[in-house]
Amino acid sequence: MPPKIKIVKLALSLVLLFQLLFVTSLSYPISGAYVGFIPTSIVRVEQSSPQNVSGLDGHSIEITNCLGTNEHLLFFSTSAKYDAVIVAITTRNNQSVLSVHDGAGLVWQRRALVPPVSIWWAPSKSILTNDYLSISFSSPISSNCAVAEFAVVTTNFSSPFDANLALPSGYQGNNTRPKITEVATINQHDFVYFIAGYDGPLRERAGSNAILINSMDDSRVGLALEYNITSQALTGNTFGFTKAVENWGAVADAIMIEAS
Repeated sequence: MPPKIKIVKLALSLVLLFQLLFVTSLSYPISGAYVGFIPTSIVRVEQSSPQNVSGLDGHSIEITNCLGTNEHLLFFSTSAKYDAVIVAITTRNNQSVLSVHDGAGLVWQRRALVPPVSIWWAPSKSILTNDYLSISFSSPISSNCAVAEFAVVTTNFSSPFDANLALPSGYQGNNTRPKITEVATINQHDFVYFIAGYDGPLRERAGSNAILINSMDDSRVGLALEYNITSQALTGNTFGFTKAVENWGAVADAIMIEAS
């Protein structure tokens, strides 16, 4: 065989050997994954089940003229499925809230009543987009009412509230700072919220251990909401706002973000 042909064959053999070694080294499995140049046509990205984002999922607040017995109020949107949706309503002159409905057809239940504030809640399996509330009152309201809505992402959708039978906790006062003491929970990872309804015209600020969700007031009514996300069970905490207001009613409650 001529020398030139031998050299070409040797060169080809070396190239093939190099490619074999190079590809093999790039395809060596490390912790179950193959490292190296993989054609994009066979790349597979595996994702675990979507994880719920802890905490607040949208909020809205409104003060409006609630002059009828049925009022369409407050458009509201969320970004996640399987939320616990909370509505707080403040009225004057002892008008009570008979029922709450919405455009998405959620099933609403009253969670607490500490005049002048009423708390309702509903589980929402779907993302809400510009969902409106329809509220039925016991009688026409001669003054404004305040309505707030927020949602909390929870992994315990069927029964989202903390199991402590002392919750929700309510208290009333006049010309003092809205607060509730001795708030305790059983679950570790909770969304603890504190809501106060009162006679205006002061706008509240969150207390030292909480984050403000929303606060709004006019000359007649006011409504304020705050929350705290816990990493361990509470044994007797105080939640409150910073300003003294007239004729207030307040509610503290807790939603389990993750059951423990």
